[in-house]
Amino acid sequence: MSEKRIFNLSERLYCCGKMIDDNSRIADVGTDHAYLPIWLSKHNRISHAIACDVNPMPLERARKNIKIYNVVNVETRLSNGLEEIRESEVDTVVIAGMGGELIYSILSGVPWTKNKILILQPMSSERDLRIALAKDNYKIQKEVAVKSNGKVYTVMKVKHSLENQNYNDLYPFIGGLLDDENNVNEVTMEYIHKQIRDAEKRKTGEKAKGNHERERYYSDVIEKMNNVIKKYNCLE
Repeated sequence: MSEKRIFNLSERLYCCGKMIDDNSRIADVGTDHAYLPIWLSKHNRISHAIACDVNPMPLERARKNIKIYNVVNVETRLSNGLEEIRESEVDTVVIAGMGGELIYSILSGVPWTKNKILILQPMSSERDLRIALAKDNYKIQKEVAVKSNGKVYTVMKVKHSLENQNYNDLYPFIGGLLDDENNVNEVTMEYIHKQIRDAEKRKTGEKAKGNHERERYYSDVIEKMNNVIKKYNCLE
């Protein structure tokens, strides 16, 4: 079978790829077609990758693509999360395209993720994921908002810390998106607008339940996020 010309990644996966250190040994959890590890291999970005999935069918697609693109340093493995991956095999774990709660469940399934670099791209429940990470002393080293197929997502580079991760009211909603001014742009603001809408829904729910303390909490968070947007608009 002839080798095909390399494809372009979606913006979402491309952002994940940019956060991976050169010469890394990665596990790509829920790999599906193995697009990310194949792309990284063809661009000489990684030394080795394990493309793993809990279902056989996605791995069959992955194996076909690995052959089509003539990649020699990417292997496939049937694995429920990281259960079939040995700690010594990887230095970086990528989990993209899943809900935040499932991502954290996978990370909690093995003890050695605290020794690895984590590239995480939640499709939902980002707030829950950030809170769970902080409570377990994971630190977001870098976070970037990215727009892909008309929707706005976030990609995080995370590492465990020996220090307690204290966080403010904004952290569950915007994490580390404002930590590096060079990465703050219109997509970041679009993501924050999305979080404001989510907070407004939560505020309405708390008001309906008569929970005035939580209602005030969300009012305060919404005001702070609106102030972030106003500050950005003044700098443009």
